[in-house]
Parts: sequence; C-alpha cells; structure tokens
Amino acid sequence: MALYTPVDPNLVGAVPNLVAVASSDTFHNNGRCILHIKNASGGSVTATIDDPNSRQPDAAQAFNPDVQLAIAGGAEKYWGPFDPNRFNDVNGIATVAYSATASVTAEVIDCA
Repeated sequence: MALYTPVDPNLVGAVPNLVAVASSDTFHNNGRCILHIKNASGGSVTATIDDPNSRQPDAAQAFNPDVQLAIAGGAEKYWGPFDPNRFNDVNGIATVAYSATASVTAEVIDCA
C-alpha cells in the first residue's frame, strides 16, 4: 500500500508522477482530486474506491456502496473528484484498490 503524492498542476507545467500501483493505495482527498489510471496490460483492470461509510445509510436511508471503474487493456482514464464525506476515512484519506497490478500505474492530480 502506498500513499500517492499529488501532482499540483500550475501555469509553468507539472511533471506527471505515475507510479506502479499496489493492490490497495491511498491518497489525501480534499474533494478536488482526480485519479489518473493507466493500464498498459493486455486485460481489463477494475479500480474500486472505498466508501468507508457504506455500512451507514445516507440521508435517504439508502446505502452508498463502493464505486468501481473498469479500465480496458491499453487504456487510461481520469476519475473523480471524490466527495470527502463519502470516500474519506476519519483521517481524510481515500483508498483505491485494483483487481490487477501488473503494468498498471496511477497518480493523483490535485485540482485545487
């Protein structure tokens, strides 16, 4: 498990910071973060953002489950932003898990 260091885009340009994913990684989620996932493998990979509060009903008494995103082999996607009230743990950290890790990289872009 790794804690992603967010890329902070700016007017002079930012260098991408794609890193190899683990089965489960984390990031500080301020509600403006975008997750960039690149799948260079030949098969589809599913990313799952954890809703640590999914065991608690929301205001409408419905359950908010974890959210999944499929990334086809050879594709990349931008995902987010993620509502901190739904996806953060008590420390302001969001957790994302991957169905496979070989040839998969990711980074967090802080869209402040």
